[in-house]
Amino acid sequence: MANLYVQHAYGEVLSREALDPVTREAVAIASLMNSGNYTQSILEHIKAYLNLGGKPEALLEMCFIAMAVMGFPSAINTIGKIRATLKERGIEIAWVPEATDDGTERYLMGARYMIANTEGGLQDLQGLTEKNPAFAKILASYGYGDIMTRDGLDARTKTLTTLTTQGNAQS
Repeated sequence: MANLYVQHAYGEVLSREALDPVTREAVAIASLMNSGNYTQSILEHIKAYLNLGGKPEALLEMCFIAMAVMGFPSAINTIGKIRATLKERGIEIAWVPEATDDGTERYLMGARYMIANTEGGLQDLQGLTEKNPAFAKILASYGYGDIMTRDGLDARTKTLTTLTTQGNAQS
């Protein structure tokens, strides 16, 4: 069984060249968050991500995306694993500062991001605003303004993390 696992997981999947190793580990972590797998597997992929040169801050950014897509429990469980791993390695990350504005700037940033980066962004935002203004404001302010406009992940990894974490969120 161990032989089959090594041959398949490492020989056929993780050795593929379409994704660089750091991005591949980021996708694996997002997939494990999506599956609810908070055991040794996610710890091993967090360690592999860091060993390959992945940025510790980017791990937390993936959790922010997971929080927006899947909800707080999965992200909080993963953040705990990340923080424990970083602590073992003597790595410290600054806490995310709290917002101090009334939310207008986050809404505008989110609306600009949504319009520029999603298919039908302007029409979608206008349609949501007409149907449910409160939801449109939350989506633009939180989902796009607070989450997707954050620094720490490149656009490709943000998209891959979002797509990977959406699997269970849709069911």
